[in-house]
Amino acid sequence: MRAASAIVLTLLSTAVAAQAVADPEPLQQVIEDVQQPYEGSTVDVDVVEGLPDIPEVEAMMGYTVDRYTVPAMDLGRWDPSMVDPESHRLVHEALVLLRSLEPPEAKANLSSDKGKEKDGGLLSRWSRRAKSALDALRILKVKSLETTEQKIQNDPLVQATLKLETAAAKSNPDALWLLADLNFHGNFSHPLNYAQASHYYSLLASATGNASAQFLLGFLHATALGSGSSPDHAKALTYYTFAAQANETRAQRALAYRYHMGLGTPKNCEEAMEWYRRVAVTSREYYRGGPPGGRHVKRESYRIADDEGGVYGHGASASSSGPGYLGSYRRNVINTNARDGSFEDVFEYLQYVASKGDASAQSILGVLYYDGSRTQERNFGEAMYWFRMLAKQVWLSGIAPGRAIHSPTSDITSLAAKAAGYIGRMYLRGEGVEQDLWKAFDWFRRGVSMGDAMSQNGVGHMFLNGLATKKDVDKAREYFKASAEQGFAPAQVNFAKLLLASPQPSSLSAASQWLELAASEGHVEAYWLLGEMWANGVGRSRSCDRAVGYYKAVAERVEEVGPSGFEDGNRALQRGDLAGAIVYYMMAAEQGYEVGQANAAFLLDGDKTMLDPKAFLKTRSLAKVPKHPRLEKLALTYFSQSAHQSNVDSMIKMGDYFLHGFGLSHNTTDAKKAAQCYHAAERFHSAMAMWNLGWMHENGIGVEQDFHLAKRYYDQAALSSREAYAPVMMSLLKLRVRSVWNALTGGTINGIQKGPAPTMDTSWRSWLAKWYEHQPAAAAAAYRDREDDYDYTIYGDEYDDFGYGEDDLMESLVILTLCAVVGLFLWWRQRRVLRQRNGQQGGQQQGMPVQGAVGLGRPDWVVPH
Repeated sequence: MRAASAIVLTLLSTAVAAQAVADPEPLQQVIEDVQQPYEGSTVDVDVVEGLPDIPEVEAMMGYTVDRYTVPAMDLGRWDPSMVDPESHRLVHEALVLLRSLEPPEAKANLSSDKGKEKDGGLLSRWSRRAKSALDALRILKVKSLETTEQKIQNDPLVQATLKLETAAAKSNPDALWLLADLNFHGNFSHPLNYAQASHYYSLLASATGNASAQFLLGFLHATALGSGSSPDHAKALTYYTFAAQANETRAQRALAYRYHMGLGTPKNCEEAMEWYRRVAVTSREYYRGGPPGGRHVKRESYRIADDEGGVYGHGASASSSGPGYLGSYRRNVINTNARDGSFEDVFEYLQYVASKGDASAQSILGVLYYDGSRTQERNFGEAMYWFRMLAKQVWLSGIAPGRAIHSPTSDITSLAAKAAGYIGRMYLRGEGVEQDLWKAFDWFRRGVSMGDAMSQNGVGHMFLNGLATKKDVDKAREYFKASAEQGFAPAQVNFAKLLLASPQPSSLSAASQWLELAASEGHVEAYWLLGEMWANGVGRSRSCDRAVGYYKAVAERVEEVGPSGFEDGNRALQRGDLAGAIVYYMMAAEQGYEVGQANAAFLLDGDKTMLDPKAFLKTRSLAKVPKHPRLEKLALTYFSQSAHQSNVDSMIKMGDYFLHGFGLSHNTTDAKKAAQCYHAAERFHSAMAMWNLGWMHENGIGVEQDFHLAKRYYDQAALSSREAYAPVMMSLLKLRVRSVWNALTGGTINGIQKGPAPTMDTSWRSWLAKWYEHQPAAAAAAYRDREDDYDYTIYGDEYDDFGYGEDDLMESLVILTLCAVVGLFLWWRQRRVLRQRNGQQGGQQQGMPVQGAVGLGRPDWVVPH
């Protein structure tokens, strides 16, 4: 028991000792009864049931799946004095030549020594240049990931390359790095050559043990870029291990992910937890190393498929249809793609309305400028301006805190309180203004007087640490609790920390609940503390899997540590460099980022056809086949990895690839594996997956042919997504015709059986309501606000002849029959008009009078005969 208590004491002391501002008192009392039973977690563990394992997928792709254990290594030390001094002069001359090729803004970036890494010197500066100035330097537009042979016509580039090659022959590490980087990134219009890049990285790693070179070698072996062969997971794991032991953060993520998923090595949860925890420690230190309250965590990991409505387009993908559509839409409405212009239009409108004094618009603009977004950089000056404009509607600068100048409406009061919280936070952290603790405290008090959660947390923080006021832990606890009860995640973490410091055993369970709530909002420290608690069995039975989930969340949440590769990938994509974007997203994918895996797979996927009329007639779900086998294999690799991290669209894509043989060796197909993937997606209520399963049961592909099961899946698809209503109705009509024919001809297929009425409403009135839901807002509002003389609801009632419980099939057949009759009538009338016109033309040619020519502009079919 003492050993367990010591572990808990060490754990909790570590969890609070590294704060930017110290907690009220160090933990000195051992927490007892740490093995309390506990259930629940807000981070999904890598358990996607039903999907084929990733090594199994790679085996089907024809790859040799090695299981490799890396031995212990001794990296040794490199002696810089062994380098020929003449080679340094050659490198310097090469850099002068290369600088002559750079745009002015890139030169400014190259001459800056800000943010120098520990090893310093040319290597770190060039590495930063390749990351931060790549958009200015990369002129070459690559059309293929394969090595290209192009004649270099730029004399300065040729001369610089020759000088670097001469210096590299003398084992100059700077020359080796520059040559490797030129070939890997294609800077200065240098042709991409991944094989040459691998060669120079290998020489550099062997000579100096450079961790970045080792990571990139691992990446090249894992993806087989430039090698023309299958990935070599054994070598990738070796280089990742070398780099990870040298504290290369990207390699630590990649190594942890491989142990987590069993890529090139048996699954090992303890190893995965160890490496993820190392990255989590670095990430947490970076997060807490900022101003009070922690650094602002910038997000660059956006799913590019969502800009187009998802992998399958609007209405068919999980991100744009089904149960998760509304939440996904709300998350992405501010981070909309800048190319479509919609964000700029909304932004201009907000500025216009805010300038007229609209409180809501002022609040939105302030938050947008403060937090930033995918299309809007942070601007503290603008944020402060709009927050002050809003606050002036309630307070004047000379009014004492807590006293309003008048009695505003409740809406303005709430928004002004929120603005006061932001202003106080900016003064506390010195964001856009000089740090002023007294002003921060005053503005927080104004927000507290109107119940603002951020202000309550701010006052609590200042009481906790004695900033601009006397230190008072009890008052801090009260303010933290009040804010936490309003759902403010930072306050939930702060309150949980005070509970963890309490000697009361019951406080541990309460702290866990508050941390879980904060983790559900993505708070970095909540992830960290829960990971520590699961890893050490604090308040629950120890769980390595759950600890890995939380450590992984911390490691991936702070994207600036590493870096992840998303920022460079987004820039490359924005300037039209598809190949460069794919490589950077692949780099993020190798580190275990699901968004990176999804982005790389989406760009590599050759099938971008959203809808093909022939697909319905051929009963095929995919209409366009990817052209390049190697790209198919890479796409399948990343779709399968993304699917194993609960990406529903990737699960379905994975099934499509199995169904049609994309990426598999010798173009073989495996419908049973496809069905497994669709079943896994169906558990996430995917209408697309349910429709696919219905289609497979209808046609007996990969599963037993069963019309009744097919109908059940079609019905579930319609219930899961209103966007699936129309295609499901057509599929059900075809299915019923086939079922009737099967019964009439004495077929052996299990037909549609009578059962209880479906729970969905397929009446004419409901169909009309669904149609209006897809029309412009004015029409939809007019329909919803209509006067109903019969007091019907759009779903009907128990006495409604158009409502729930009737024979939906007969009604649908009647509607379709009427549509067909109207169509035939119009076709017959058109044929009749054509015959009349032909007769009239013939009569004119023979000099006969034209019948029915009663005037210009009148249609023939209105002329009486």
